[in-house]
Amino acid sequence: MDGKSQELQRLSIGDYFGEVALFDDAPYWGSAIALEDVTLLKLEKSRFISLVTQRPHIIFEICRIFSCRLREIDHLRSLNTLTSSSLSPAKT
Repeated sequence: MDGKSQELQRLSIGDYFGEVALFDDAPYWGSAIALEDVTLLKLEKSRFISLVTQRPHIIFEICRIFSCRLREIDHLRSLNTLTSSSLSPAKT
């Protein structure tokens, strides 16, 4: 983005973020700002791998969450494209 903060989502009790970083070695690029006091738990990648090795069904739940988030992003992009194209001057 252009260096400005932008609210993408508000999280509630039990929500999580940053899980994409558990699946590759790229640096995590997201950030979060708490609007009130919170308790955060950090899951190290090695502990995550150990957890899914013991309980592989967890991967299916994570895939479901990824799928929902991708659908949301796709929907928002399509709305943005529609809005942008309706504001653009007509090409002749």
